[in-house]
Amino acid sequence: MKRIRSVEDLKRMIYLWSIPPIVLALGIYSLLAPHLAEAQGFYIMASRLLLVWYTAVWLLIYRKRFIRFVELGTLALLTFAHIATVYDGIFHSMAQGKEPVLGISAIWMPAVLLVFFLILSARPALIYSLTIFGVLLCFGVGKLAHVSHENLLSLCQFYIAYIVYIFMFYFAHYLFRLFAELENVKKRALADALTGIPNRHQIDIWLEERMEQRSPFSIIFFDMDHFKAINDTYGHKVGDSVLQELAGLVQKRLSEEQLFGRWGGEEFLILMPGPAEDALQLAEQLRQAIHAYSFLAAGTRTASFGVTAFRSGETAEALLDRADRGLYQSKADGRNRVTMT
Repeated sequence: MKRIRSVEDLKRMIYLWSIPPIVLALGIYSLLAPHLAEAQGFYIMASRLLLVWYTAVWLLIYRKRFIRFVELGTLALLTFAHIATVYDGIFHSMAQGKEPVLGISAIWMPAVLLVFFLILSARPALIYSLTIFGVLLCFGVGKLAHVSHENLLSLCQFYIAYIVYIFMFYFAHYLFRLFAELENVKKRALADALTGIPNRHQIDIWLEERMEQRSPFSIIFFDMDHFKAINDTYGHKVGDSVLQELAGLVQKRLSEEQLFGRWGGEEFLILMPGPAEDALQLAEQLRQAIHAYSFLAAGTRTASFGVTAFRSGETAEALLDRADRGLYQSKADGRNRVTMT
């Protein structure tokens, strides 16, 4: 499963995973209902319409097209279908002494309310849900005199559960927003303000996690050659833009398992699984890419690299010190080179 980075990502994931079972249920009903004596033609047609709609909705959401239009269209159709189902259950079944059919409405009611709170924000969703509840309550109150004692009990339980679900989703919505905000705060605390990539604190966390896993990994420590001269010649604003370009240049050449962050100043670190030889190969590729790149305000620049692998039992400080020695050896040997230690 892809990493969820925002509320919209989570909503899209919920849609993509929940719509297929709904389509399956509608498909089964469309196939079997025509063979049932009590099945009504209106509901068979409605189920087939919803089947086509939700199939199209899934495809559009998968392709990230017309998302808001899809949401509002789904809200309208789902609201109509939900009200029609409850109306039919009360007026054409329970009020006439037939076998109650509110079971279908009760089964799908939590999913319906969840959709309301996914599509709308907390307060509008609360108002909308309570309005729908009011409409459904009017249906029931108008037919209380015609409902049997047994069916009346089921009807009351349905309404009570409806209210409980509304307020559960309302407070869950706020709880989720709170966790989302906390996650954003956490991300900002672990991100470098200038380049947007992970900062030194996040790198420390990565190192601790990898050392606890005791699986082979390597690190690449590098910085921009003669970076002070850039600041002195062009100013710190240009120096900042060079670091931003460098971070973007490197990041787009790395895979998800190759973790990249800013150590401080013009120094960067890459943590990756595998032996030092793999890291050496990657470092050489990055060195060549940086040398071939022309920075917008500073022209052609170079970088020096130190590469090393984690040794069982050593500390993070020892690992970083060894990589740092490799970097300084590259500097001493003339810069624009990679040294493995």
